This record gives sequence, structure tokens and C-alpha cells, in this order.
Amino acid sequence: MDDTSPLSTIIDTQVKEAVTEYCKSRGIKIRYFIERALVERLEKEHVIEASAARMASTSLNGSEASVKLDKKKKKKR
Repeated sequence: MDDTSPLSTIIDTQVKEAVTEYCKSRGIKIRYFIERALVERLEKEHVIEASAARMASTSLNGSEASVKLDKKKKKKR
């Protein structure tokens, strides 16, 4: 997933505020969070191939965020 494309949509204000707060409180970028959620859903539905390695090698600017998120997950265990 080296190429990127814009995706614009209208969502409920409360959902947007919840996403913004969630990302802000965890130090992750909204773009990273949204793309990850979409990929996970598509993988669950078997629309795209599940591959942790593919997501790890993504060109997202949120790569630093994924490290922070992984560290937080480890702390909770």
C-alpha cells in the first residue's frame, strides 16, 4: 500500500468528536486510525487479504503512532 488516495465522507458529528478524542488521547493520527479500521473490517469480511506484515510496511505517516499504540497494548497486558 504505497499509493495513497483521498477519501472524503460525511459522518455524524458525535462520531467525529469521539474519533478525534480517541486518537488525541492515545497519540495516534486520525488518518492512521481510520485506515487501520477500514483494513481490519475488510480483512474480517475477507474482502482483502489479511497481512500484518503488509500493514507494518505501510507508507503511512502514522507509523510512529503504530509504535505508540503497540507499546500501550503491551503495557495493558
